[in-house]
Amino acid sequence: MYDISGKIATKTQRHKVNTKYRNFKIVILRVFVSWWQLFSSLNISTIQYMVHSKLLPFNKLKIFILLFLLSSIFLSCKNEKPPEKQINPAEYKEPLMKVNKKLVKTEDEQIEDYINRYGWTMKQTGTGLRYMIYKEGNGPKAETGKVAVIHFTVSLLNGDTCYTSESDGYKEFLIGKGGVESGLEEGILLLKKGDRAKFIIPSHLAFGLTGDMNKIPAKATLVYDIKLLKLN
Repeated sequence: MYDISGKIATKTQRHKVNTKYRNFKIVILRVFVSWWQLFSSLNISTIQYMVHSKLLPFNKLKIFILLFLLSSIFLSCKNEKPPEKQINPAEYKEPLMKVNKKLVKTEDEQIEDYINRYGWTMKQTGTGLRYMIYKEGNGPKAETGKVAVIHFTVSLLNGDTCYTSESDGYKEFLIGKGGVESGLEEGILLLKKGDRAKFIIPSHLAFGLTGDMNKIPAKATLVYDIKLLKLN
């Protein structure tokens, strides 16, 4: 039968030795700290007085100074911090740009696949917004500074409906002042009062990496079906 008692005893002995060694180092450290605090609190005249009056013999003074120097060196080495590594943003810029381009390309392919699946004919702006006006109105054109009131349905590429006017009421906002997705504002400026249109808004023109913390998930492409009801 395999005897492990010898190994256990050896480990126990090693543990005791290590414990004693750690305790010894702690004691030495405390002595150094005490000597350093005491010696640093004395001025030259006090030390001279102690030597002349034989309160501190010269041979002991040498030991005293040696201990002080050793403790100073020890403490300075102990307190020395390793240099902090400087972060160079340029190192991460290129990899992040590559990842971002890949994500944009993947989302663009998903949008094109969605459009082809429904057979829509859509135009694309320079920002990546797709739009299609499928019913013309006869009112004035939308412009910055006007308050737009729209009937809408917003859904995801997988068909899930997020918000509608039927459940959430009409959406009303001041054009050019934010408060809504930048892609929606851009799309509204392409319409006249009474127009009905579909917008496909890529995530960077919608709610981006975080979503809206409610029904719209992170990095979601939005599909808007809207009618521009009023321009006030």
